[in-house]
Amino acid sequence: MEYRGALAKMSTHFGQNILFSMEYGANKFGITLATPTDMMHANESGLMKYVIKVFVGSMTLSVQVKVDLLIEKLFVGNRQSGKAPFSRTNFSGGATSLTMLASHHWPGMTMAFLVMLLTEEGKLACKDCFAFKGKDAPAPEYDWDAAPSLNPHQAYKPPIILKEEEESAQVDNSNVDHDMEVEGEGDVNDEWVYDDDNDDDDDDDDDFIIVDGKKKKVEKKTTPLQCSYEQFVSLLQELLTFHAFYRYGDPPFGHNPPQAVVDDLQLRIRQMLARVATYCPRNTGYGWNIQKYHEHLHLPITLLFFHHAMNWDAGRGE
Repeated sequence: MEYRGALAKMSTHFGQNILFSMEYGANKFGITLATPTDMMHANESGLMKYVIKVFVGSMTLSVQVKVDLLIEKLFVGNRQSGKAPFSRTNFSGGATSLTMLASHHWPGMTMAFLVMLLTEEGKLACKDCFAFKGKDAPAPEYDWDAAPSLNPHQAYKPPIILKEEEESAQVDNSNVDHDMEVEGEGDVNDEWVYDDDNDDDDDDDDDFIIVDGKKKKVEKKTTPLQCSYEQFVSLLQELLTFHAFYRYGDPPFGHNPPQAVVDDLQLRIRQMLARVATYCPRNTGYGWNIQKYHEHLHLPITLLFFHHAMNWDAGRGE
């Protein structure tokens, strides 16, 4: 066969991979779809972490000092008592230094900054962190009705598998709705970057910008968030709600949900991502053009085939 000859030219040979023959339950696409989104890296040490870093980047040094003292007052409490009924933790170098944090700490940091902002002292201390005062920023201008549907009946298959199918049988496409668009089809961004940082405590990509395709060191400067105080508070609440939904919630639908239900979840995720990119401009690294941001769009199809990832040995939601 043609592909066997191509493999031979590369000094390789065709083999029967057992992963292609295994049954994957409701996932009829097999191993080609058995790669669910890793939400720990995409959300906890991805989206949440970068939103918090952008927020801290909007603070002057004097504001950071005020915020550190306020969070210390709110959460550290009496270090001598292990029986205090309130959450407490120690922040190395202050909360705004964002150091010594693992993936699962970022939702807690998001909650800490949200509680801080909900106090009168926190609102006053951070008043200059927001570009819009006394009014809301305009909503992101997207034609949501024109956004393509997520088609759960299609998934990528490597050419070698498609070749085998064509040789073994004629594919019957009579029941396929050709009017439905596949998520991401025709929307390829050549500048899309695979975010390959391996350290959850810190990221090198916060220290450079891209100029003519090359990394350039930058001196960090204060950049106000492009939203109002109220909009940012709502965004933090939305991020925490989304985190609770995908990690602890019940499966949102079965294996054969109505298309409208799948599209509704996809639309809500798209709108959340649009608010993140609009309200929280990320000027360092690759901006929001990274895999961790993009991976959130894959969550609906992951939930469709795998439901919520529960590891009962490690505890619910791990």
